[in-house]
Amino acid sequence: MIKQFTIVSSLVLLVGAQLVSGRSDGVVITKEPIHGVTGKDYVFQCTQTRESGPAPDLSWDFEGNAISNDSKYSVENVKDEEASSTVSNLTIKNAQLEDDGTYNCHGHESSATAELILAPSVTVTVTDVEGGFILAKGTKIGCVVKGNTSNDNVEWSIRGTKLIPGKQDINGDEVDDVELSDGNILEFLTDDENLVGEYNCTKTLADNIVVFDVHVIGTDIDIDVPMSIKVSEGEDGDITCKATSIPLAKITFYHEGQLITDGFEDRYKIMDKPALQKHEVIKVLTIKKVEQADATSPNYTCTASNGAVEKSQIVLLRIRDRLAALWPFIGIVSEVIILIVIILIHEACTKGEDIGEVDDDEEDHLLQKDRTITRDGERETRMRGTNN
Repeated sequence: MIKQFTIVSSLVLLVGAQLVSGRSDGVVITKEPIHGVTGKDYVFQCTQTRESGPAPDLSWDFEGNAISNDSKYSVENVKDEEASSTVSNLTIKNAQLEDDGTYNCHGHESSATAELILAPSVTVTVTDVEGGFILAKGTKIGCVVKGNTSNDNVEWSIRGTKLIPGKQDINGDEVDDVELSDGNILEFLTDDENLVGEYNCTKTLADNIVVFDVHVIGTDIDIDVPMSIKVSEGEDGDITCKATSIPLAKITFYHEGQLITDGFEDRYKIMDKPALQKHEVIKVLTIKKVEQADATSPNYTCTASNGAVEKSQIVLLRIRDRLAALWPFIGIVSEVIILIVIILIHEACTKGEDIGEVDDDEEDHLLQKDRTITRDGERETRMRGTNN
């Protein structure tokens, strides 16, 4: 009897001890492992929930060194006492290669491990230009790896095709188009338009692959669109936009910043026209039944883009009155009428002779009658009397 009592008492004490201490689930870390590049912030999250008892305390260390809030790390713990759980977020700020390694989260009677795998930042530098650039013979682009690592394991590719070291023919015309030399420098040996497209620089470090793109275009965009168009009220107005480039440009229209699509607001129609020359795109925007109210927002924009370069031109819509075509005719008729009136007035003022005046011919005739010639040839003038 005494032995049975002792055994029961021991079981009660053991159960009581378990209720006081509580049984913990294992510590869980999300996002494990993390792959990234230097210069960015990375966050690990650690959680633990107990079946009973207070929410557990969680702490972090990096390869055995305790972590606290400072300029390098940020630790935030959120406890839920009702659920007996804790969530801890560890932020590694501006991670560098020396932050690459193992991070441990310690909880109640358990811990978990996570790994941060970093690669140095990879940038693509382009000779004399930024971003997308115009293809030209002799242009060089280089893939430069920043960080405490070598330039090994760097590859260039175009449209998914890997470029091999040395000279290479891209378009199959038996002419070398590019040359990949030491230092990951890619040089264009021709200006063939087949070299246009996306070039990828890929850096592989352990399990991490970093890819950067460079967009190469053949030519800049030459956009041809009128500065303004005149449209009579009630008629349709057409804006013709031409763009020439390699690769072919894509043309879009905007009205006061709003994109216009075919059939937009039942007022617009966009049509393609046959190109007049190679590498040219022509689109026509038709504005249906222009009204005077359109003069309040007359700005239309034609934009052309070939993936790397974008150019725009504003077109001003000028609206003429319905009777505008009659004004030249009315002006001509008015001038004719005024000219006729002037001629009639002039004729009326100069018609007939002035009374009391003698013509010059009649006066000369009278003088001839008063002259006589003598025998010796001398001329003698006689004065007539009033009685003769």
